[in-house]
Amino acid sequence: MQIGVIVISLAEDRMFYQQYKCEILTSNQINKSLINNFKADDIGSSLEEYLKVDAWREDSDGETKVYLIKDIDNEVAFYFSLKCGLLYEPYDYFGLASDELDFVNMLIDALKIKDQEAINSYYESGYYDAEKTDKLYKIAQERIEVKNEGIELGDDESALKVHKCYSAIELRHFCKNVNYQTEKKKVPLGVGLFWEIIVPQICKITDLVGCKYLYLFAADKTPTKESQQKTRKLVQYYKNDLKFEDIQGLTVIKPTYDRSCWGMIQKISDLKKKSRSYMGRIFRCLIQ
Repeated sequence: MQIGVIVISLAEDRMFYQQYKCEILTSNQINKSLINNFKADDIGSSLEEYLKVDAWREDSDGETKVYLIKDIDNEVAFYFSLKCGLLYEPYDYFGLASDELDFVNMLIDALKIKDQEAINSYYESGYYDAEKTDKLYKIAQERIEVKNEGIELGDDESALKVHKCYSAIELRHFCKNVNYQTEKKKVPLGVGLFWEIIVPQICKITDLVGCKYLYLFAADKTPTKESQQKTRKLVQYYKNDLKFEDIQGLTVIKPTYDRSCWGMIQKISDLKKKSRSYMGRIFRCLIQ
């Protein structure tokens, strides 16, 4: 019977969060005065400052789209912002160990002057087996080709050459208004609004333009005084409740604004699947 009560409660929570609306900041002049009452917690002071100082201009200019999440009484509960981003896979050359890099650079020097004798000697040296040497040889060839193409096109200084690029959306800001008061639910406010309001908005955008990833930078200020203490509360929140993961195998462009923040990511395709089942996962967590 207790499980049945929890299920009903969670269904009610979902309906409760679906009543909230998502509104572009500059779409309504009244929002200028509403955001004056927005208050972030102590560690989110920079997010509050952004909303009150820079958000209106950036939203108007189209640099960043800023959204207010309001309840049925037009009170602001949360704000978030989205902007276009980019992730990429660097060439293998940049991921080499120092000894491998030295070996590849020797191959590059030999290839540039077409010194086949030197190349053969590197193969015969036994420093690496034939398979590994072949791999490093291909990396050396690729490095020369990229460099030559940059010189030929004249963009060697203006273009960052990478192996692959991936379109992405950055969830740049995600902040609760601590002045906002509402009844407590089993599903926390931030979790409910993320899955019921923010995710549908992201899905709507990605129905119109190709996009592979959603990423963010978590401003986690969890104290880590002891070397053994590695738990980051905000990072764990994003992982457990919003289903983000650490960025692995890809490189993200990180501005000064996010210098001390933790990069996290998830595929848009996975996000859409998770959005259909997140309540079930929350339910399982609550009864464990």
